[in-house]
Amino acid sequence: MNEIIAIICEYNPFHNGHKHQIDKIKEKFPNSTIIAIMSGNVVQRGEFSMLDKYTRAKVAVINGVNAVFELPYPFSSSNAEIFALAGAAIADKLGATHLCFGSESDNLEYLYDIANTIDSQAFEDKMQALIRDKRISYISAKEQALKKLGKQLPTNPNDMLAVEYLRAIRRLNSKMLPISIKREGAQYNSVEECEIMSATAIRKAFYERKELLSMPENAIEILKEELSNGRYLNKQELDQFLFRYALIANPELYEGVFDAPWESGYFIFKIAKKASSASEFFDNLCSKTYTHARLRRTLMYLVTGVIGVSTDNIFTSLLASDDIGRDFIKKIRKGLKIVILTKQADAKKLSSDELQMLKYSQIADELFMSFLKTPISADNAYKRSPVII
Repeated sequence: MNEIIAIICEYNPFHNGHKHQIDKIKEKFPNSTIIAIMSGNVVQRGEFSMLDKYTRAKVAVINGVNAVFELPYPFSSSNAEIFALAGAAIADKLGATHLCFGSESDNLEYLYDIANTIDSQAFEDKMQALIRDKRISYISAKEQALKKLGKQLPTNPNDMLAVEYLRAIRRLNSKMLPISIKREGAQYNSVEECEIMSATAIRKAFYERKELLSMPENAIEILKEELSNGRYLNKQELDQFLFRYALIANPELYEGVFDAPWESGYFIFKIAKKASSASEFFDNLCSKTYTHARLRRTLMYLVTGVIGVSTDNIFTSLLASDDIGRDFIKKIRKGLKIVILTKQADAKKLSSDELQMLKYSQIADELFMSFLKTPISADNAYKRSPVII
């Protein structure tokens, strides 16, 4: 059987760095099927994606991915550990033979060493002591615990996520083999403009100057159409909404929200009260203990009513595919260990817990539609079909 290579991604938006990864996979595995497990309309930084999930999936397929499946909300907006575990679980259940990821170090031996250390009892003991004795962030505690064990926490985001992918493969007892491809171009979150820019810099150029940079030409053409029709996130309006919601939300409500840091509701409320604008609110939404992304995710969870999350209740949706992808799906349908949604009626195949997870995802999709530059009725969230190339 040919290799089934899975990529866990956001493609927010799809850019030259993503194309480089796909081209490298095709060089190494010319007869492989490439599947992407892609975030839906909410991404890991706790905000909506720039473009809707079907458009992003279409661009990916045009550029070499054979089938794009959804990593549904709230998994798509969770911390690195849950994000990686949920994505790897979907890939594994779809029959992927390999899991491919980009990394700055491109050193699997080093990444495995860190993953093994984090999963050790010695590390857990030191983490618990640090968290108990000091009021520090989780990431700072992790860094200090590793140092006490003579290890260095990766400083680059893709290396850190790669460690979580390796841990996820082991936790799932999966036979997937990891493939590391060295990240090229600008660093994650860099605003440098070059041939391979970060997604952060690309979004910045788009929102500030309506420039479309560092993307394949076919992606630029699709984005131009979305731009002309107003089918992209009105980020300013979303931020205004979240700021005002934070102003009126009862701080105690946060305590029941999934992955909400201790007393985060009071902290978010205090920052909102002090701010005179949405930009000031989000500029100050961080602390020594909690990162901006975690607090923003917490606010988004409150808005969408996310209470409990378990990767045991995993399902996916087909967003786009080409002929190779369609053949792949036909071959795996028999004995499949995961529900693939392609239409509303498929929801009847879900368990009650999975239906609750679907509800969270649907609420997020409906809200996303209302925050497009040219808003679309929430009903449209249920009228879309997979894009077939």
